[in-house]
Amino acid sequence: ITTSTTTLQLMLYLDVDQSNDGSWDSAYSRKDKLTCEELVKLHRQTGLVTIKSDSTGMFYANQSARAHFWYVAVADCTQQNIDMQYYVKFLNPGGFWYEQFSYDEQGVVQYYIFFTTLYTVLMAIHMWTVWKLIRMESWHPIVRVLTVAITFQFLAVLTETIHYSIYLYDGIGANSLKGLGELLTMASQLLLMFLCVLVSKGWAITTSRLTDRNLLIVIMALLLLAYLALFIWDNAGRDAASTLYFYDSIPGLIVILLRVGITGWFLWCLRETIGLEALPDKRKFYAIFGFCFTIWFLLLPAVVAFALILEPWYRFRTVRGMSLSADALAYIAFIALLWPSRAINFFDIKPPPLLRVDPTQDQKNSLYGSDQYL
Repeated sequence: ITTSTTTLQLMLYLDVDQSNDGSWDSAYSRKDKLTCEELVKLHRQTGLVTIKSDSTGMFYANQSARAHFWYVAVADCTQQNIDMQYYVKFLNPGGFWYEQFSYDEQGVVQYYIFFTTLYTVLMAIHMWTVWKLIRMESWHPIVRVLTVAITFQFLAVLTETIHYSIYLYDGIGANSLKGLGELLTMASQLLLMFLCVLVSKGWAITTSRLTDRNLLIVIMALLLLAYLALFIWDNAGRDAASTLYFYDSIPGLIVILLRVGITGWFLWCLRETIGLEALPDKRKFYAIFGFCFTIWFLLLPAVVAFALILEPWYRFRTVRGMSLSADALAYIAFIALLWPSRAINFFDIKPPPLLRVDPTQDQKNSLYGSDQYL
């Protein structure tokens, strides 16, 4: 720290009130009501240092009971403005994999390394599937949307992995890549929800007509706007001194409510489609698909509700791990569903000529014969 004043003080605060010993919440919530001297008095009893110019030093925070969020503030109650240059670095015990990360983020880089490896394998498998379908002249629009969605998710996980890998070394990372990863994740989520609604409507399975297209476009547009508002709030509008959860904001609440609404619409469409479907195998397919993806739809609201009762120092890594796992399982399910040998039993995807032995049987496998989709 370099400063021109001799009365600069550095203070350490805890995240919670422990017998009035250094409560950050108590100080920060009343920062506009208390005087400078009163705010200084709220510091942690062992956390006050008078700074000398061109000085360096270390604080050793004691958190033997549990992990805490720690806050550092500087004050000079004799001056209107503070003239200083500083560099502050927080480190945790645990060595290379943990020291740069806050306790609530420890282990997240390992998550992303694992899921990057998983999505690399999934991308390779899916590209092979796409190649097979193209050779069969059966690269269905649903498969194309899935290809874009899983590509976005792969790139999202990859960019976040790069960010956290850099963070391992400098504690800063590549915030532009982190922001890009969040946007790609949102885009992937929207496309996956769009796919689920298409299947629930029986498009290319029971009917070639896509009903309620305008309503679908409006709902997807509302979700897109809500996700963008949530992204802007998280990166530009959120108070850096707050431990407020990602979805505790108004845009986050709108995203959750829209997702619950889409879940209801998804189930209603599924019910209507099952009523129109005559083939038992397809009705069974709809039942299994509806059960699996209803769980996926409702998982985010459930995770957000769970986060409300979860302690903040466990919240981030727990929620992030659950979300990454759920999305990966959803993509695995879709890839399995659209496997070439399986897709021809449910979707209107024509097999290669060599497999089309009995034209009458092929007609039974589809309720319609058009290759054009509306």
